[in-house]
Amino acid sequence: MDRSNPNKTIFEQSCAVCMESKPWQDFEIYYVNDCTHLQRTICDSCMYEYVRNTWNINSEIYCPECSIPLPHSTIKLILLNAGDTTLYDRYTKFDLDRSLEQNPEFVWCAHGCGSGQLNEGATMNNTVQCINCQKLTCFTHKCPWHDGMTCEEYEMPRTNGELHASQRWIKIHTKECSKCHSHIEKNEGCDHMTCFKCKYEFCWECLAPYSGIKRHGVYLHYRSCKHYPTTETRTILKRLIDLF
Repeated sequence: MDRSNPNKTIFEQSCAVCMESKPWQDFEIYYVNDCTHLQRTICDSCMYEYVRNTWNINSEIYCPECSIPLPHSTIKLILLNAGDTTLYDRYTKFDLDRSLEQNPEFVWCAHGCGSGQLNEGATMNNTVQCINCQKLTCFTHKCPWHDGMTCEEYEMPRTNGELHASQRWIKIHTKECSKCHSHIEKNEGCDHMTCFKCKYEFCWECLAPYSGIKRHGVYLHYRSCKHYPTTETRTILKRLIDLF
């Protein structure tokens, strides 16, 4: 009831996350037609906080009420309704990069300029010249082009001095796939890695497998990982997990 106008009724609903009473308009927008819950129990503000804290952690953002993947259009609606155009721009780039990385002909420049491109023919054309910095990248090994060596020669055993230098470079710049033990170099994109050989998915920062993270959320990152939820995020996610 509006106290300034006793004859005017204001319908309110309690948010299942923040526990605050909010106007019914804060629950009005039905974000995804595929959602299986009959009505929303989480207010617009908490939905925004949920997206803000999870948009770059998993490969998908799921509805916290029924676990249906939220499409790009829904993330856009949530962020722009909250007036966060900066985060929406960042999310759009993240989503585009993620889509590009699924293309088997796509490769990031190995020289760190931030550019990526499609390499027509994939491994049929291993020498890729960056359209931005003009430097060469090896498509197969995802590293700066090994000048003077074919890919086969690059993989052959080296002399002791060359081997030690190569091992130092690998140790500094790559991480080992926990499944097939291939060395993977990360140049751009998010920390959700997919091994180019065996397709095993893991977190670049803590090496936690993404199979568990996808099913159970960011708590499956190791505690030392930068993606392990902050206290604020843990509070929100814990309430969501307890409720649903």
